[in-house]
Amino acid sequence: MPLDAQAKLLRALQQQEVTPVGASKAHKVDIRVIAATHRDLLEMVEQGAFREDLFYRLAVGIIQLPPLRERIADIPELVTVLMARLNQEANEQPGYKSKNISNAVINFIKEQRWPGNIRELWNTLLRASIWSEEEQLEVEHLQQAMIKRPEMKWSNPSGADVSKGVDINDLLEKTKRYYVEEALRLTAGQKGKAAALLGLNNHQTLGNWMKQLGIKDA
Repeated sequence: MPLDAQAKLLRALQQQEVTPVGASKAHKVDIRVIAATHRDLLEMVEQGAFREDLFYRLAVGIIQLPPLRERIADIPELVTVLMARLNQEANEQPGYKSKNISNAVINFIKEQRWPGNIRELWNTLLRASIWSEEEQLEVEHLQQAMIKRPEMKWSNPSGADVSKGVDINDLLEKTKRYYVEEALRLTAGQKGKAAALLGLNNHQTLGNWMKQLGIKDA
C-alpha cells in the first residue's frame, strides 16, 4: 500500500472507526485483521516504504510460512496427502485410475525449487495424473507436466536503438529523475527516507540531485 493508504488503515485500527463513502460522520467498527505478505516488512520500515507504527499495530501474532523449497522433509508427507486428495476428487471421472508415486518421483520433487509452492506442486501432480495412463507416476511424467519458465534475458530498459546513436547523458538524467520522484512519492516527500530508498548516504546528496534536476520539494 502507498503511505497515504497505510495512514488511513492505521487510523481505522487505532480509533476503531471508518467513514463510509458518502457518509458525513465516522462509524464504529469491531473487526479483526488477518494480514499476509511475501515482502520483508522490517526492511521496508528501514527504507521508509512501510510505516513503523502500522507494522507494530499489525504484528501481534506472527506466523512464518517458509516456502516449499525450505521444507524438504515435509515433501513426502505433503505428496501423499495431495495424491490421496487428487485420487479422491478424480475417482468419479470415467476411466480414471488411481495413481501412485514412486520413490524416484519423491526425490525428483525434492530437487525442484517450486516458486509457486504447494499450488504449483498440486497442479503439476494433477496434470501428470491426467496425462498419464499408467497407475504409477514416474519422473518422466512429472517432467512433462511441469511448466517451463522462460529464462531471464537482458532487456533494453529505455527502448533506445544504440545503432542509431543515443544521448547517454539524457538517458541517465531521465532515469535519475524517475527514481528520485518515485522515492519522494513513496515516502511522502521525506528526503531522509527517500535517500535511503535510493541507496544514498544522506539527504543532502538527494537535495543536490533535486536541484540539478529541477525537482521542487513536495
